[in-house]
Amino acid sequence: MFKDPARLAKMLSDAKRPVQFIFAGKAHPRDTEGKELIRDIVHFSTQFDVSRRIVFLEDYDINVAKMLVQGVDVWLNNPRRPLEASGTSGMKAAINGALNMSTLDGWWCEGYQPDNGWAIGSGETYDDAGYQDMVEAQAIYNIFENEVVPLYYTRATDNLPKAWIHRARKSMRRLTPQFSTSRMVNDYTQRCYLPAQARWDYLTRDNMSRAKSLAAWKANTQSAWSELAIKDVQVEMGNGEGASELDARNPQLKVGSKLKVNAVVKLGRLKPDDVSVELYHGPLDSRGNITDGAVIKMDYKKSTGQDNEHLFCGLTPCCASGRRGIAVRIVPKNKDMAAPHELGLVMWESHTEQVDG
Repeated sequence: MFKDPARLAKMLSDAKRPVQFIFAGKAHPRDTEGKELIRDIVHFSTQFDVSRRIVFLEDYDINVAKMLVQGVDVWLNNPRRPLEASGTSGMKAAINGALNMSTLDGWWCEGYQPDNGWAIGSGETYDDAGYQDMVEAQAIYNIFENEVVPLYYTRATDNLPKAWIHRARKSMRRLTPQFSTSRMVNDYTQRCYLPAQARWDYLTRDNMSRAKSLAAWKANTQSAWSELAIKDVQVEMGNGEGASELDARNPQLKVGSKLKVNAVVKLGRLKPDDVSVELYHGPLDSRGNITDGAVIKMDYKKSTGQDNEHLFCGLTPCCASGRRGIAVRIVPKNKDMAAPHELGLVMWESHTEQVDG
C-alpha cells in the first residue's frame, strides 16, 4: 500500500471523499518484515500529516477484532499469494456487513463474486515478490479510486449509499450461509461424525465379528503383499471386438477411440476378490510421468490356470490429443475398509505405456 506514497496521501487527504485506513495486528518477535510494516505505517502517517486517516491500533486482541469486524466498511486483506492460510477474519467481517477486498487467496478464492466485494489481481503469482507488490499496489489504488470510493460516496437524497447497501446485503446473503461455523459443524456432522458412528455400529455388532474379520484380512493381506506381481500387460486398440495390438513403434490413437488393456497378475496367497486391479491414465509431462491421472477399475476375466495367476481387462478412453500414459496398479480391496488406501499398499507395473493421441 505504501509503494506510491504521494498517490495514497492524495486519496487520504481528499476533503470531499476522504478515506481512512485502520490497521491492527501483532508481529511475531522474529517477523522482521512485519515489524518493518508497522514502522512504515507510523512513519507514513506523520510524514504526510495524515495521522487521522492512517490509524494503527496497538494491543490487538479479540476485543479489538470484534469492534473492527463490526465497525469497518471494507475489510482489506492483501497477503502475497499463496501465503494466506485461510482469512477467517474476512468471513467474520462479511457476516457483519463489511465488504471484502482481498487478494484471491485463502477463502476469498471461493467467496469472491464481482458484485459482493473486490478482488486484488486475478489470482496470478510472480517469482519476483517486489514486482508482485508493485502490481498489486497499483491494483489497490485503482480499485479504491475508481470503484470503492465512488460507490461509497454516491448518495441519494436521504444521504444513504443505496448501491453500497445493496452490495453489502448481497455479500451477507451469499457468504454468511457458506462461511459460518454453523455450516462447518453441519458439514463435519454429516460427512464425518455420523458416518463414523454408523461405521462403528456396523463393525462392532454381533460381538465385533466384522471388526475381527477385517483385522484378520488386513494382517493376511499385508503379509502376502510381497507375493503379488504384474506378470504381463498387453495394450490393444479398440473395444475388444476385433481389437488389434498397437504398433509399438508408432502407438497412435484417434480422439474418441479406446484402448483395451489386458493384465495378468500373480496374487500369491490372495484371491481376486482381495484386490482391485486398476488402470491409471493421464497426460504425460516432459519427463514421461503421468499428471492429473484418473483411475479405471479393470474387470476380472478368468484364471490362467497356473500359479494363482489371473487375467483382468479394462478399457480406457482417448479423450484428448497429446502424449498420454497408461499404467496398471493393484490396491487392496475389502468392502469394510474405510478407504482404498487404508493399508498404504500399492503394486505398480514396472513401466508406463505411452500413446500419442
